[in-house]
Amino acid sequence: MDSLRTAEEKYRGIFENAIEGIYRTSPDGRFLEANPAMARILGYDSPSALMSRVTDVGTQLYADPGGRTEFVSLLDQQNYASFETQMRRRDGSLRWIYLRGRTVRGAEGKIRYYEGFAEDVTERKSAEETLKQYSSHLEALVKERTFQLEERNRQLNLEIAERKRVEEIVCESENKYHTIFENTGTATLIVEDDTTISLANKEVERLFHYTRDELEGKKSWKDFKLQEDIEQLMEYHRLRRVNPEAAPKNYEMKVIDRFGSLRDVYVTVAMIPGTSKSVVSLLEITHLKNMERALTKSEALYRNLFENASIGMFQISPEGGFLRCNKAFSEMLGYESPEEVVSSVFNTATNLHTTPENRDLILSTLEEREWFYGEIPHIRKDGSIMIGKMAIRRMLNSDGTIAYLEGIAEDITEKKKVEEQLKRYAEEITDLYENAPCGYHSLAEDGTYLRVNRTELSWLGYSREEMVGKMKFSDLLSAEEKALFMTKFSDFKKRGWARDHEYTVIRKDGSRLPVLINATAVSDENGRYLMSRGSLFDNSDRKHAEEALLEREKELRVKAQNLQEVNTTLNVLLDTIGKDTEELKERVTTNIREQVLPYLEQLKKTPLDEVQRGFLQIAENRLDEIASPFVKKLTSRYLNLTKREIQIATLIKDGKTTKEIAEILDAKKRAIDFHRENIRKKLGLKNKKSNLQILLRSFS
Repeated sequence: MDSLRTAEEKYRGIFENAIEGIYRTSPDGRFLEANPAMARILGYDSPSALMSRVTDVGTQLYADPGGRTEFVSLLDQQNYASFETQMRRRDGSLRWIYLRGRTVRGAEGKIRYYEGFAEDVTERKSAEETLKQYSSHLEALVKERTFQLEERNRQLNLEIAERKRVEEIVCESENKYHTIFENTGTATLIVEDDTTISLANKEVERLFHYTRDELEGKKSWKDFKLQEDIEQLMEYHRLRRVNPEAAPKNYEMKVIDRFGSLRDVYVTVAMIPGTSKSVVSLLEITHLKNMERALTKSEALYRNLFENASIGMFQISPEGGFLRCNKAFSEMLGYESPEEVVSSVFNTATNLHTTPENRDLILSTLEEREWFYGEIPHIRKDGSIMIGKMAIRRMLNSDGTIAYLEGIAEDITEKKKVEEQLKRYAEEITDLYENAPCGYHSLAEDGTYLRVNRTELSWLGYSREEMVGKMKFSDLLSAEEKALFMTKFSDFKKRGWARDHEYTVIRKDGSRLPVLINATAVSDENGRYLMSRGSLFDNSDRKHAEEALLEREKELRVKAQNLQEVNTTLNVLLDTIGKDTEELKERVTTNIREQVLPYLEQLKKTPLDEVQRGFLQIAENRLDEIASPFVKKLTSRYLNLTKREIQIATLIKDGKTTKEIAEILDAKKRAIDFHRENIRKKLGLKNKKSNLQILLRSFS
């Protein structure tokens, strides 16, 4: 019993203080047990509040009405399963909950209940969604940028081809040149040797918001450039006139329009043959540059999230090698840096997974679903095992092939150890509960069995299915005891405890079993009764012992009556003997005083030596004692006492208690009490408050 209590306290401590929710539910969706963490996850103040308010888990907690059915179906098929779903808290808010559970069946294979762990993974789901959004956004930006760059290249190629064609046309005809100049589709201008703009087309007007009259012959090319770029561009301007090949023909720069706004342009410059003039074509790329900057910012944000996340993040090639991972993931695997992981792990199936089948499982799952969720064991650098809670998805190329796998991981190794420890403790407690040397049960408010252990079932002869939820404890009692039980059970629910209640239960085969019951009540925070926790002991031996004791007591009463009659007869005889003895003592005393002591007085007057005087003194003292009133009184008082009573009276006089006297004389306490009453009766103290010890001491 001590080992059971210790184990139960140990399990209860783990159960109450676990950081994860621990639950046990019935097949019909009621909470049988829940720990404080489970109540906090679902927004309740206590487990009892949760258990009293939630009577149907499927309809009251699951956001998806079919979620409970799906999870139970998995448990019934596999006995153990994990499941992610949204659950509704007490305030109505929704949280993502990661459930792990198992099916607990009875000896006949029938489901008794479901139990397991619950974890709030809302933050992780949010991180996954954020990662998905960033990744999708990044992919969109990359695709858009790629398209824009391809479009820009196409436009530039067209422009270059067009410009070449324009140059050829310019050489052929001035009129054709002007027509093309106006209709190139890009801002085009002629720059003189002194940087004055001598000619501009309509696109230049649109780009800088100046009219041709305001530009031609009045504005310098330098007026539209940033101050920090002028020196470099003037050097290009000079070199181009010395050697057209010495300066770049194409470059990007920023220009300033009439209103001070900055615009990004792609510049193409060429010298007009035979002159010191240059033709400048400006393709506005402000929108593309803004997209590039946004893409760069998004990339930086994603990189910061990737590198500094507290959870592990990674990307794996289709062949199974790491493309990249963050610091958190490399630390989970025991490596110094992400670079070491990338350079060391070439094949996750053989270098990382404890079994290659795990990688196959991930890939096959991703063929059917967008994400793979699961707990996968990994091999650390030092060879130890790390259990990772994984969320993985595929990233596809445009042709539908796998570009790479990316995912996030959380190290739950220690959490799994705690789970295993809790599981072992739960199994140990279950075994101790089921096979305890006494019966254990829990009764509902109406006395119906909610739980019962194997020991009690074996004593009663019923199966668990026959009792739990169907029979009441009162069904096991006779009509007389049933009424007594209902009265005591009502008082028990108010008081909260019961001790040593005796009943005789009727087994399934009709035989009767005396039992002794102790119980405590479990109530909610409002004091409302929820259920009992009771222990039931086989009281047969005790009943038999009590019956034997009562029979023995009956025999002793008969013997005591006989002894009383004998004692009365002896008392009459002793009274007669006492009177004769008193007369004899009186004569002896008189003779000593009249016929012996006077001669001793005469003898003392004769010459005697010291030895003779000593013997004479001794003889005189002894005769005084014989003749003294104390001896006479003591003798008369003890005349009617038996040898046993004189022994007990002597010990009482010396201050011994009844228990001590019983131990000294090796007798029963009841026998000592019997003799004490006889002594008090013989000394005249019956029905009086006088102290027997004080009276006996007065005789000495």
